[in-house]
Amino acid sequence: MSLVFPKRPESVLIVVYTQGGDVLLLRRREPPDFWQSVTGSLEWGEAPLQAARRELFEETGLGADGLVDCHLQYRFPIHTAWRHRYGPDAHENLEHVFLLRLPEPVPVCIEPREHTEYRWLPAAQAAEWCFSWSNARVIREQVLARISHHPSTAAADLLAVTGRAHFSRLDVVSATPAPSSVPRAPSQRHLDALATNGGEICGLGEGGRDA
Repeated sequence: MSLVFPKRPESVLIVVYTQGGDVLLLRRREPPDFWQSVTGSLEWGEAPLQAARRELFEETGLGADGLVDCHLQYRFPIHTAWRHRYGPDAHENLEHVFLLRLPEPVPVCIEPREHTEYRWLPAAQAAEWCFSWSNARVIREQVLARISHHPSTAAADLLAVTGRAHFSRLDVVSATPAPSSVPRAPSQRHLDALATNGGEICGLGEGGRDA
């Protein structure tokens, strides 16, 4: 999590997934309906790989052994709601994509100032829950391609076709008790805003997510 001003308009996206086809998603504290993978801005003078390792540990407590640089970048407008965090000439964010595959879902230690809970979800379902179009695209085009040989992905494929959701093991872990708060996918209002802005909502924070 970078608190330096102005923020650097460059970030990392780290999608953590398992051999069995589950993907780790974190629920943002603000806005509360935003689900995403590990993300964060690069600090000034920091390389993308360094930032990916740092953000992974800060947001989940996980080590970076096995971290893969996809050599894939996305560029998109910084959302107007967060433009003030950047310098006057910063209008777009450059996002670098990384993947981390684990043998199976594990408990993670989220950063409570940023996230309220996490879930391990089947890849196809995780892609639907992501508010960021680039996050969803990486899951669909990078993660699913890497686990397509695994038998357990049949459940994710069924979900993609039928829309029937199910929860995986290590279902929900919250940073703070919230018995009356049921995590949910982005609302139709949010999805409509996303369609209207052509994906600009991904400009939240460090180019899509307020890190």
